[in-house]
Amino acid sequence: MPGMIPSPGHDIEKAVLAYADEETLDIRVREETFKNIRKHFSEEAVVELTTTIAYYGMVCRILETLQIEMEEDETYGFKAKR
Repeated sequence: MPGMIPSPGHDIEKAVLAYADEETLDIRVREETFKNIRKHFSEEAVVELTTTIAYYGMVCRILETLQIEMEEDETYGFKAKR
């Protein structure tokens, strides 16, 4: 759904947030959550969503492990600080 920006409370937004929360916190999502996300997205889109959530989780773990803090940068908003 290119260009679609879900409004607050929208079913798709709720489904994605529930999916992201469960993938991040529990690793495995509940069957109900998976079925709900499949109502809105193709199999390929679910794989991309899952990969994106996992990628950002990995980045956060690396930054935390290496104790890399973020500081504000006038150009891009934030930059890595060592």
